[in-house]
Amino acid sequence: MREQMHRTGMENRDVEGVRKLLTDPSGGNDCPSLAQGEMPGTGPHFGFGQSWGFWGFSAVVMGALLLVTFLWLGVRSASASGVSSQESGSKAPRVVSTFPANESRDVDPGITEISVTFDREMTDQSWSWAYEDKNRFPQVVGQPYYTDGKIRNALPVKLEPNKAYLIWINTSRFRNFKDKSGTPAVPFKFTFTTGASR
Repeated sequence: MREQMHRTGMENRDVEGVRKLLTDPSGGNDCPSLAQGEMPGTGPHFGFGQSWGFWGFSAVVMGALLLVTFLWLGVRSASASGVSSQESGSKAPRVVSTFPANESRDVDPGITEISVTFDREMTDQSWSWAYEDKNRFPQVVGQPYYTDGKIRNALPVKLEPNKAYLIWINTSRFRNFKDKSGTPAVPFKFTFTTGASR
């Protein structure tokens, strides 16, 4: 009974302390003063540690999302251009010239072969003369072959007058033009337009 009364007395004193706090923010001599926005024993609601936890986590998440976005855009760009990361490097073979000249007009339709020349020796019996539109690809009348130390590849064709041709030398899917080490050549778009019959 005495123990219970003692506890009740303590509770009454606690209630009285809270009443003082509500009526007198300074708390008199019994309570420390509390600045506005604070709770007893907790400090400010938005202390540095709390705000840093939230914003720090947010910054990490945003940074990760941005990194993934940049990587995705880079891969997508490479795919759209048909050039892989390996092919776009300085070690990948490249077309340095064509016959007829790329994007040339009024080409003699009587020529019997077209060709591409690379910047290095290529693998023999391996090529990808590819089309984007069958109607713009020349009629092939023989097998491709290498000349000039396997840096020039020729394709026997029969051309039509007054026609625009579009040929791909390697694509993202067909990559058989390769150098001696097996590295595929960078895809190359080869176009020309024939003139009237000579």
